[in-house]
Amino acid sequence: MRSKTSCFNGALLRKDLCRFWPLWCAYLAVWLVAVPLNQFLTLFGISARYNTPIQLMDAAISNLLSMGTEMGLWMGLVFGCFFAMALFSYLCSARSVGMMHSFPIRREGLFFTHYLAGCIVFLSALAVTGLLAAAIQGAAGVLEWRNIGLWFICAAGQMLFFYSFAVFCTMFTGQILAVPVFYTALNVVVMALCQAVQMLGSIFLYGYNGGGTPAWVRWLTPPYQLMARLEATGTWNEELRCDVDHTVTGLGTLGVYVLAGLVLAGAALAVYRVRRSETAGDVVAVSWARHVFRFGLGICAALTAGQWLYYLIWSEFFEGSVKSPALPRALVCMAALGLVGFFGAEMLLCKSFRVLRSGWKGAVFVTAVVLALGIGVGLDVTGVETRVPDAAAVQSVEFSFGGNSYISGTVQDPETIERILQLHRALIAGKEEEELRKVRFYSGDPDEVQKTTGQSSVTLIYHLGRTQMRRSYELFYPYEELKDPDSLVAQLGTLVQEPAVQRAVVLDSSGLTEQELLDQLTGGSMTYVQTVYSDGGWSSSGYPFEEKVARAVLEAVLRDIDAGRAGGVMFTADGWEQTCQNSLEFWYTKEDGLNSMNIDITPAYTETIAVLRQYGIINDERPLLTNGEIYTLSQQVAEQPIQQDNYEILDLLRQTPSDTEASGKTETAVEANP
Repeated sequence: MRSKTSCFNGALLRKDLCRFWPLWCAYLAVWLVAVPLNQFLTLFGISARYNTPIQLMDAAISNLLSMGTEMGLWMGLVFGCFFAMALFSYLCSARSVGMMHSFPIRREGLFFTHYLAGCIVFLSALAVTGLLAAAIQGAAGVLEWRNIGLWFICAAGQMLFFYSFAVFCTMFTGQILAVPVFYTALNVVVMALCQAVQMLGSIFLYGYNGGGTPAWVRWLTPPYQLMARLEATGTWNEELRCDVDHTVTGLGTLGVYVLAGLVLAGAALAVYRVRRSETAGDVVAVSWARHVFRFGLGICAALTAGQWLYYLIWSEFFEGSVKSPALPRALVCMAALGLVGFFGAEMLLCKSFRVLRSGWKGAVFVTAVVLALGIGVGLDVTGVETRVPDAAAVQSVEFSFGGNSYISGTVQDPETIERILQLHRALIAGKEEEELRKVRFYSGDPDEVQKTTGQSSVTLIYHLGRTQMRRSYELFYPYEELKDPDSLVAQLGTLVQEPAVQRAVVLDSSGLTEQELLDQLTGGSMTYVQTVYSDGGWSSSGYPFEEKVARAVLEAVLRDIDAGRAGGVMFTADGWEQTCQNSLEFWYTKEDGLNSMNIDITPAYTETIAVLRQYGIINDERPLLTNGEIYTLSQQVAEQPIQQDNYEILDLLRQTPSDTEASGKTETAVEANP
């Protein structure tokens, strides 16, 4: 009688379902707690007493869809690996794999039977969970099958991808404990290597602070991409006080990964067909993958652990000196850890500690690759340091400038972008001088150096269509250079005072246009000093004003900005002292509710101060005082021979003149509008 082979075996499927029932039950139990039980508590628990039916519906749907997008990711990551380890565990035992491969079942049949067993389990568990959740929502009168379907698609799609990916990883090893290691590493290795190379560049390349995460890196890091793209969203309804029109964004991304999962399943089958049964127990069971493992582990160890070793041992001693041979030391650390990684992999593959003779050629290759990469990055052979994008290619620029204060925003007009590019070119040209100044700044006495030298920061992010370019610089300057229009700090100061830059700072913080911000204002307040304490500190109160007044004050602030009166003290030695303690806060509404933004002013804001006086916001009871004047008053109070616990600011102003010094502590309270 002729024997025949099969591509599927029902008896083996039933055996898989019965043998690993605790794992299947655990998967189902987690989902039952996360979805049906959670829905029941949301719709029938104590929160039902305090919310309207539409708000309960919003809470239930938001919770359901979030479980599909967020928890579905973690369930797929964890249980996808567990399912693959359980169903293909026989590949890690010589006895089990010999028995399984002796059955009259083709390898395709074995693979499809085990693979489909996992798919049947998680699809059945999700179907049961979805039906129970639908029953609970139906009992509460909030059932929408569309939302149940979205949850099921998100949870099942992510589980399918990660399960297929774990099966693919399982095909390459004969050690059961190596499966989660390979699976975890391959999920994050591309992102980790990208960050490692960027970190290496940030150590040695002037101004380089990472180039963002390229799109292809995000796609090759599935957990990161799914977490960023797959999201449950809704539209806020102010009248109902809840979200409506719930949906899930990123379903296209999920679809790509579902297709990738099916491709990985096919690739896993292809590897399984050529995998030798005798490799059960080997760390790497496929011959060509052994080379990838040993060289890959060596290079990854060099780029990650090697940089960590450099930071650990030498960064504290040589980071501040531009003359120290930092690159050679970093290369030594990277090469050393690269060799450790390579020979560690070689020992695992050979199952022996005697690997020097057989692995020295590979060690030389790994060392050469690491040195070439390190030298190429450290010496900037690609011209990263000197690269400045073309103005025509720049769509917008995000900027962050730090000095006595910190401002940030985004500009899009070509004229301002060109001025930023000019500053960028000047920063590159001044590299050597700035690095020397950095050494002197950090090597000298901090108290003495900071009396004559200022420190500022510049961060620029160019948006170039689908890509972006990021640079970050530190400036160290003698304060007298502010008078030299050709100095870097003077150019930066001129740029900061540009109306387009200052308007971007104000409007970007709100995310609204000027007219939208003015239309959606609801009010504001001004901080003023009320009491000075005997220990040298002071407390402030807030004076609120109505919508009409807030609009007039904000319009005055914008007029001062257009006149170039903003940002003038950002880099001066007495910039903090010249800033008014009377900061302004504006309240405005957006889709997500009430928001606020703060604006600091100086005595140069003449239009703003005039409007504040016009509406009686600044008066004798609420005086306009700079930080320096407040500090002088607090010091005079602290030096009085006979002291009381606190002093009203009005009494002090009647008794003592004000001066400008620096520092003090602040407390904030809110006073009702009298």
